[in-house]
Amino acid sequence: MTKSLASSTVVKKSTTPALDLLLQEDPLLSAHNLTNSGKRPGGSTSNDVANEDAAFSYAAALLHDDSSGWMSSSGEVQKRAAEALAEVDRKLALVEGLAERVARDHPEDVASPFVGLHGHHLKMPLDENATSTNSTTKNPKSLSKTQSESIDSQSPNSVATVSLFATREKCDRLRRQGVVLEGIAKRVESSLQRGLRRMESTTSRLSRLLEISATLKMAMRLRFEAKKIQGSCIDFDSIASNSNNGSVGDGLLELVDLRDLTRAAASVSTMEHLLSDPQLRGIDVVEQMRLQAETAALAVRRAAAGLLAEQQQQQLSSAKLGSTLQVYFHLGELPQAAWSAVAQSLATAEKAASQFFNPGSLQRLNETAVSEAKFALDVSDAVAVGVTEPNQKKTLGESLERATMKKLKIKRAEAASKWAHAVGDAAFKVWNLHRVLARKSDASTRQNFLEVVSKAPIPEKFQDAEKQIRSSEGGADDAGGGGIDIRSSLSLFSLFWNQMCILLGMRIQRLLKYDNGKLVPSVSALYPAVRAAALDMLGNISDSMQAGLAAGDDPSGGASSNACGILGGSTDDSFFMGYGNIGEGLGNTAATDGSGGGFLACAAADSWTRDSMYSNTMSSNNSDALSAGGGSGGKMAFPGGQQKSISKISSVIGSEWKILLGQGNCGLYPLQRTFLEASNERLCAPLQYLFPVDATVEENGVALEVLPILPSRYDLAKIEANIREELTIADPRQGGGELGMTAMISRNAVEMIEKMCAAAKSATSNAGEDGYSYLDHDSAASELLIHDMKLAGVIHSLSVSLKKAPENAFVIPYRPAQSAQHEEAARMCQIELQPAQQKMHALVLKCILSPLCRALNARVSSSLSKMHLGAYLEDTTESDSGGFVQTHLNSLYEKIATDHISRLPSEYGSIVSICVATYSIYAFVSNAVLVRPLGEMGRLRITQDLANLELALEQLVFKAGSSSSLAQMDNGKAYAELRAVRQMLFWSLLSDDESLSPSDIAKSLLRETWIVDVRPSTICHFLFSFAPNLLSSPHHAKRMSTEDFVHTLVQPDGSIADGEANAWMTIMSSCDSYQQRDSVDSGMDTGDRRIPAVLMYLAPELIRRRRF
Repeated sequence: MTKSLASSTVVKKSTTPALDLLLQEDPLLSAHNLTNSGKRPGGSTSNDVANEDAAFSYAAALLHDDSSGWMSSSGEVQKRAAEALAEVDRKLALVEGLAERVARDHPEDVASPFVGLHGHHLKMPLDENATSTNSTTKNPKSLSKTQSESIDSQSPNSVATVSLFATREKCDRLRRQGVVLEGIAKRVESSLQRGLRRMESTTSRLSRLLEISATLKMAMRLRFEAKKIQGSCIDFDSIASNSNNGSVGDGLLELVDLRDLTRAAASVSTMEHLLSDPQLRGIDVVEQMRLQAETAALAVRRAAAGLLAEQQQQQLSSAKLGSTLQVYFHLGELPQAAWSAVAQSLATAEKAASQFFNPGSLQRLNETAVSEAKFALDVSDAVAVGVTEPNQKKTLGESLERATMKKLKIKRAEAASKWAHAVGDAAFKVWNLHRVLARKSDASTRQNFLEVVSKAPIPEKFQDAEKQIRSSEGGADDAGGGGIDIRSSLSLFSLFWNQMCILLGMRIQRLLKYDNGKLVPSVSALYPAVRAAALDMLGNISDSMQAGLAAGDDPSGGASSNACGILGGSTDDSFFMGYGNIGEGLGNTAATDGSGGGFLACAAADSWTRDSMYSNTMSSNNSDALSAGGGSGGKMAFPGGQQKSISKISSVIGSEWKILLGQGNCGLYPLQRTFLEASNERLCAPLQYLFPVDATVEENGVALEVLPILPSRYDLAKIEANIREELTIADPRQGGGELGMTAMISRNAVEMIEKMCAAAKSATSNAGEDGYSYLDHDSAASELLIHDMKLAGVIHSLSVSLKKAPENAFVIPYRPAQSAQHEEAARMCQIELQPAQQKMHALVLKCILSPLCRALNARVSSSLSKMHLGAYLEDTTESDSGGFVQTHLNSLYEKIATDHISRLPSEYGSIVSICVATYSIYAFVSNAVLVRPLGEMGRLRITQDLANLELALEQLVFKAGSSSSLAQMDNGKAYAELRAVRQMLFWSLLSDDESLSPSDIAKSLLRETWIVDVRPSTICHFLFSFAPNLLSSPHHAKRMSTEDFVHTLVQPDGSIADGEANAWMTIMSSCDSYQQRDSVDSGMDTGDRRIPAVLMYLAPELIRRRRF
């Protein structure tokens, strides 16, 4: 028992601080110092201890219910529980008392949180004081006695507070006021609702009245438009009933006045808009007029369709087409009508292409040409009689072939002209439609018709053309790729032309692949006629556009040209008055011989050079004549108001021509590519028979190396004939083509010549660059040289024939007449064939002439080296026999001219003679200045030999057939040095004044007039003749023969570019050696000792002058 009491006492002591801490944490109790439950700071009373003991005993019983000490007996436990409950009641009473005290003394502290929840915030004037009090209460030990008394002495009424009762009164007063206001609001709302209902009733009646008024107005407008239609002079019932495939007959259209049709279209558009309103449905009067409106609308649409169809059949005037478009604008169907007209023109062009580029049509064309050719030659009769001789059969076959080719050319030209006529007619109609749309605008809305069409989407049929135009202008391929929007500058003609070229290229591709390419030869033969017809078509379009400038066109359809347009629409009079009815403007251009026939005949350049079938076909029907070209919305680059160029090659340079020629698989490019391949095959066909390898076998059956066989005159004539025949294809009269094909055919000929040059290069003797095997020991021509000279003659003959081919193909057949077109074509062909001539010339020069010149110059050099064997010594007797040149060189030059140059063509012979003459001059001078010793007699003999050499070389060049003189060879440098050496030989400043210093001598030499014409090595080597014996000559210093040393100065081909620097290095080496020798053997030396110093002053300055 004692143990249990001790334990309970310990629990009480331990839990009492915890309860005190809980009471102290209450903010209100702490703020008002009510946390001690009546305790005093000095200690606690016995009742408090008892109460706490009882409360904590109960808590301990709850905490230690499993302890045996607490449950010794049931009566004791019940007693303790009752005591604990009594203690709890007392504690609750204490808490309630504390709450009442707080609510009484400080109601704002209690009510402020609850009032704040309703949006009312009470002021707390004692915040600072309460805060200080609270802090003081929390720490009572820190307060002094004076501070505690001041806190206790504070009265509750000392601070102005808002009581809860006053707040409650205010709330009641506000509630009563709210009830009153709510009643007032209900009365006001009921009053407003009554007024609103009256207003809604009145408004609904007014709205119904307005609807009835609008309906009546629409019915009256409908009645008015119906009366307007009835009052027009158009028989709508006849037009609606007598239609043919949705269009009206020509007889009824002639009776339709375009003004009445335009007004009727406007009325029909208004009536359709009114009848579509649902408010007019079910009205008897309106239903009676609906049938009349539908009949009128059908008649107007069929009349407009008939007019637009008439535009496709025959060319309408600008005013009539504008009126038709105005009708469609009123009907709201302008974009559909415009694209329908373009699609109809595209279908027309595609139909013409399908009829022309067709396997069946090509077969029929060939069969017709063969039958007509046989009929013209009466081949059947000849066969019936019996032609048995081979010569007669061959002649008959050749005649039949020529007649068949002629008939084929005519048939192809006719078919191509028919196709071009259909395409040109469709193209002009689209262009005319575009220009009318661009100039036409509605009178009331001021909307431009082309802008209306451009706002509509481009049909799917023209999507490929749109992509091609966008890609050509640098945009994206698709509309969503950020590319250029062509609808901002829409051109119906450009879309039509591009789409037509795309479809044409696809059709040609299919035709070329038909039956595994069986028709490729026939299809490729169509290109000249197709190209000529297409170019003639574009040329006539250009002519018609220029001719339209002189015609007048009244857009109003009346007699006055100052009319403002048809009622219901307006046009730009400055445009329509500048362009007349193009079809009528071409009505006077039927003459095709250039003698007359309107503006077209006057503007066309040399119309007699064009085949008459094109002009006759294009001008056979006035309504079908092509006119005013300029596609791409006026982008065609034809010079307006000016006559055409001398050739349509230079006049038709517009974008449409380039698009039609195409690239890839578009336009005529597949046909052009096939034609060029066939042409190249025909040109290269004779090459397989050129330069065949000649196999020779000796007695033992061993094959011997034999030079290839060279082409004969027949082979060359065959090549020349092939080139001429291919070029004449471009002639409209001879080949049925057009002169613009000259360049491409010429490029094919250049390719053929390049292949021929490659074969000719392999057919040479391969004598090497030096050509030593060209000459025998006696300088006679070897078998290899003879073969190569014959080959050079063959190439020269082909070059001459190629040079004359343009004139023979285009100019000579028409002489004595002169044609600027054909002369221009000949010049163009001549320019295009120049690479082939240059290729042949380079081949002969590199493989034949250059080795030959090197070989001949080597023989000349050997003869010139003999002058160092004493030819110019003082005691020689060679002068009696005519001099060194006449003794050693004249016979050599005569042999060169006879055995070598005479066997070459004059063009190549002059090259060889000039090269030999140039080398002879440089080599003779270089050898002559190396002669030591050189006295007065030697100088005179050299001077005489220089004159003889000049005469011998003049005769050599003349015999070669060259018109050049020695003064023109190598820009005159060689001949100038030849004449300057004559003056140099008699230079005597050293002997005239022996007191001059080396620098003064060098300066004097530099002031001589002849010094600029001689090489630095020439004057320097000449000074060696005055030098002491200890100064070795340059060739002796290098331990070389004179001939080899001269080869370092003058190349075998006559060039002297690299020799001067080497000569200067040799001269310095000789001077250095002389300085060493002179220091040892100076007393035994003879000659002018100033020469080495003069050379060291003179040579650098001469080389510097020559370089710059």
